Amino acid sequence: MNKSPKTSVALALGVAFCGLAYSSRAQTTTIINESFAAPNGTLLYGLTPNLADYPGSKWTAGTYYSPHIQSGVLNLGADTGASISLANAGGYVKPANLTESVTFEVASDTYYGVGIGFSSSASAVTNGNYHSVFTGFAVSSAGALTLEAAGSSLGTVAWSGSSAFSASQAYTLSYSVNTANGSVSGISLSGSTANYNLLVTNAVNNNAFSAANTANVEIWGQGGSGGDQALFSNVTVSTPNAVSPAPEPGTLALGAIGLAGLFAARRRQAK
Repeated sequence: MNKSPKTSVALALGVAFCGLAYSSRAQTTTIINESFAAPNGTLLYGLTPNLADYPGSKWTAGTYYSPHIQSGVLNLGADTGASISLANAGGYVKPANLTESVTFEVASDTYYGVGIGFSSSASAVTNGNYHSVFTGFAVSSAGALTLEAAGSSLGTVAWSGSSAFSASQAYTLSYSVNTANGSVSGISLSGSTANYNLLVTNAVNNNAFSAANTANVEIWGQGGSGGDQALFSNVTVSTPNAVSPAPEPGTLALGAIGLAGLFAARRRQAK
């Protein structure tokens, strides 16, 4: 029996709404989200991130100048690294695709800049050898972005924007990596219009962001004296290819509409 126009429309709507209900479940899953909301004076070492932390690990940090939180901002410097593990734990399995987003301020006296990325060893970070195990991006006090892999420089791209890079302004650096091939994509530094294709090419050619090189999240600040500080107000690591554990109310409503449409179509066919 041929379907009537009304039946065809009902079927199409039912399939469409069911599809929308399913696709809405594909969401980014946060692995670590640290907004440094602890009380003033809280030391970073041993701190558990304030929100989602699937590995259940705590921050480790060098002790120089006692990295601490003040007014919701991490004061990290003068020559100190900090890290937190991404290793498998419990039901959590480290995904191959990771997106890191960090809001920071270089600060006028942190003249060597800050580091945002990953590390292969947390113990080296606490011992002050954070450069030797660091893989990620160093942001200079002039806004230049340098790709580093296990302590080696793989190229630098100068700051370019409608206004000059400011050491007293907060910026956000975000990018995605694939640990299966060591590549990086979607590099974005707020306020910058620079072309970072050189760093994208060099990362995949050198397998920079490999699984081993991304065992931990790492941030650092490097200056010349105890007064030099790098300021961090947020560190987030997520995976873009996970499925949310439960549908939201809107998802359930879409699914119900879809099922109702399919049921109505079947009744028309039966007649």
